[in-house]
Amino acid sequence: MFLDEPTSGMDPYSRRFTWDVVRRNKANRVIVLTTHFMDEADILCDRIAIMSHGRLACDGSPLSVRLSLPNHALSVSAATLWVFTRVSARMRTYVQGLPWLAMGAVGVP
Repeated sequence: MFLDEPTSGMDPYSRRFTWDVVRRNKANRVIVLTTHFMDEADILCDRIAIMSHGRLACDGSPLSVRLSLPNHALSVSAATLWVFTRVSARMRTYVQGLPWLAMGAVGVP
């Protein structure tokens, strides 16, 4: 299924409804979705590819793509250092190149 900017120009309610329809129907299907909305890609896609000037700029999981873009960062807040350490370890299993997670947590008691 090809969806070319399916929520462009929609009000927030209709946009969320469309997301729900796509999510409910994406099992065992290949869906190619074009969008300018990173939040939409994060929610609906298992894999994201970003084109820039007619070339593939980056691709991967939503989190890895977001982290590879300039001016994007991942914030991790945790109630305790133990929780932060566990979350950091889990993140490393899914996303390559997160050395900053080992540096500690700002604001974590």
